[in-house]
Amino acid sequence: MSVWILAELEGSLPTGLTFELLTAGRMLADGLGQPLGAVVIGSGVTPFAGQLVSLGADRVVVADHPSLHPDLSEPYVDLATQAMAPFGPTHLLAGHTPLGVEVAGRLAVRAQAGLVTACTGLGLAGGAVVAERPSDGGLARIGVTSPLAIFTLQPGHHAWPSANAERSGEVMALELPAEGLISRIQLLESMPGEQSDR
Repeated sequence: MSVWILAELEGSLPTGLTFELLTAGRMLADGLGQPLGAVVIGSGVTPFAGQLVSLGADRVVVADHPSLHPDLSEPYVDLATQAMAPFGPTHLLAGHTPLGVEVAGRLAVRAQAGLVTACTGLGLAGGAVVAERPSDGGLARIGVTSPLAIFTLQPGHHAWPSANAERSGEVMALELPAEGLISRIQLLESMPGEQSDR
C-alpha cells in the first residue's frame, strides 16, 4: 500500500504545484503509515528524480523518453499504471492542470477508482482521506471508498516542502516498451503563453 503523486515539469524544472503535491502527499503518507511514491514522466526528466527524494518522496519511478510530451497524455496513463502497480497504490494526487486532470480521469476509468477533482485540501478523518473542494458557494467535504482514490489539487493551497539533501530514497527507471510509445493524439503546434495553473 502506498500514496503516490504525479509530478509535472515546466521545461526542466518542477512546477510549483508539484511541490504542493509533495507536501500533501507526505502528510497523507505519514498519517496512513504508508510510503510516498512519485511518478515522473517526460523527456529529459531523469535528473529531477533526486530532487523529489530530497523533497519528501520515498520512491521515484521515472519514465524518460524523447517522445513524451505533456500535451500528449495518452502514454502517461499506461506508464503511470505500470509505475505504480507493483506497489499497491491506495491514493494518487495529481495537479488540477490540463495534464493532471486528463491523466487522473483516464486512470480512474481504467482502475474503476474514485476521483475527486479541484480539491483545495486533503485531510484524515478516522483513518480515511477526506477531500475539500468548493461547492455552490461553499465548501464540500468528500470521502472515497474505492480501493484506489484519485484527487486533483488546485494550486495555492499547500506550502512547499523544505529540501533535505540527506534524505534517502529509491529511484527506479521504468522499462519502456521496445516498440516505442504510441499515441493516437498528435501535437500539431505549441505556442508560448501565460500558464494560469503554474
